[in-house]
Amino acid sequence: MTIKAVIFDLDDTLYPERDYVRGGFRAVGEWAGRRLNLSPVIVRAQLDSLFDGGFRGDAFQWWLSEQGLPESLLPEMVATYREHEPRIAFYPETEAVLDALKRRFHLGLVTEGRRAAQEAKIRALDLTRWIEAVVILGEKDRAQWKPSIKPFHRILGMLALAGGNAVYVGDNPRKDFRGARGAGLQTVRIRRAGGLYAGEEPAAAEDAPDREIHVLDELGALFE
Repeated sequence: MTIKAVIFDLDDTLYPERDYVRGGFRAVGEWAGRRLNLSPVIVRAQLDSLFDGGFRGDAFQWWLSEQGLPESLLPEMVATYREHEPRIAFYPETEAVLDALKRRFHLGLVTEGRRAAQEAKIRALDLTRWIEAVVILGEKDRAQWKPSIKPFHRILGMLALAGGNAVYVGDNPRKDFRGARGAGLQTVRIRRAGGLYAGEEPAAAEDAPDREIHVLDELGALFE
């Protein structure tokens, strides 16, 4: 079938997710300076080190433990991280690729997480300049988060297209491709060097993408 739409994942597909995380750590460092009279630079470096060491959802708990600080401070840290204003930018090639694709296809976005945070990222990147259909799965939509098929049915409905008319581009084989494939979309994995999930392999055949690229510039050749 003729491809009429390209639908993207957001985090680590269009911009480096590490930049969002490090921005949150910067905000937490500034909080620690005000609240605990600690060096914001040192706190940020300590959190960066934990993240680089593989700590994800529990980095703040580990940091509090390492510093001998009470876990009662955790809600303040989490709130500071979640409420920070993102200072993020596209990967170098993203804007030019979106410009080129928008001339040929409908563009969509499927993303999940805390709704306020995902909306803030979309604003920071000014994505609505290119993207005409957006599905954000927030805290109340966890049952529909990828790899569910439901967000792909939703965005296809918004675009009034069948699954065979769309391609989905994502980075994480744990969740990005099973639902998209189930909805009939073609799937493309972008495996960037240094990406958070670059080393992940599909757990099953249903989790594997149809194609794999390493930079978004390679997308154009897939449609020739």
